[in-house]
Formats: sequence, structure tokens, C-alpha cells
Amino acid sequence: MNKTVDLVNHWAAFEKAHPQGEILDFCRYMLTKKREHKPDQHFLGGAVPPDPHSKLAKLIGRISKIHVVLSLPLLKEHGINSFEDFAFLNSIFKLENPRKTDVINSNFIELSSGLLIIDRLRKNGWISEKDDDADKRSKRLSISSKGKKVLEQVYERMAELNQQCFGNISDDDIMLCIQLMSPVESALMASWLKSKGK
Repeated sequence: MNKTVDLVNHWAAFEKAHPQGEILDFCRYMLTKKREHKPDQHFLGGAVPPDPHSKLAKLIGRISKIHVVLSLPLLKEHGINSFEDFAFLNSIFKLENPRKTDVINSNFIELSSGLLIIDRLRKNGWISEKDDDADKRSKRLSISSKGKKVLEQVYERMAELNQQCFGNISDDDIMLCIQLMSPVESALMASWLKSKGK
């Protein structure tokens, strides 16, 4: 069959199933269909979830847990005892003089647990805190030179781990994953912040 005719037939089938679909949606659909395979009974470490949403949630959760488990030995080499401590130190560095609550909220942790992590980082000499000029009830955080040095060393090791975990995925596929999942992360964070305390 002529490739153009084949493409038009695929588009017609896609358009019928997805009347609001755009060209980019069609391209993603075709890529997905091309790579589709039937998972065996051991897919995702046990029982296969009953629907695509549950499969995605389980897959993301398992990848995240495995990544954290693999990262812990690397972090401990540099005196960081938990992935949360690394995430907080990274947030304080990237957010540039954030309030304590900004760091805690950006890491999806309850206030009491977040304050304990911040206190640990401060006692290690990796961060410092000062009063917020605009709000005397708040504290602003900043990373110390000692904290920056630790982060630089950890970044190098984490880059190696990330390459080990995701190196078999093409850059284009990684960018596609980021494009697809970033809006989900933003929406979930907004929802979580709105519902906090309820």
C-alpha cells in the first residue's frame, strides 16, 4: 500500500476515535502503537494493574523507589543520610533564599518533618537561615559554601546514576516523557497545596 494512503487511513482511524485530537496527539498515538507490546504476568513486579492509569501510577512509583534506593549509597558517601535531605538542599540552592515553607511545600512534605530536615541541614553547616525582611515571622534559607561543595560532588554522582537508569532511552523519548508528565506534576502540586490541611 502507498505510504501516503496508509498514513491517511491511520489518521482517519485516529480522528474517529479522538475527534478533538491534534496532529501532535496523532504523532504520539502512532509512536505508542508502534512500540506497543503485551506485558507478561510479571510486568511491574507482580500483578498487572487493571487499567492504563493504574499501570502508569505503578510504573512511576516503582521507578521512583528504585531510583531512591540506588541513590542512597551515593548520598551517604557525602554525608547525606536520606534522599529528602538531598532534595531539600537542592531546593534551597535552586530557589535562592527561599522561605522555609517554600522549600517544604516544593518537596511535598508535612511541616513538622520538613522543619526537622532543615534543622539537620543547618546543624551540618550546609545551610544558614536569617529573618525575612518582609515578614519577621518567616525565615529565609541560603546554602553555605560547604553545602555547595557537597551538592557539586553529589550532582556528579547522580548524573552517573541517571545515565545508568535512563541511558537506554533516546533524548527525544526523554523529552517526550518530560512534556507529557510536567503538566501532570504541576496540576498535582497545585491541587496538593490547595487541599493541604483539609
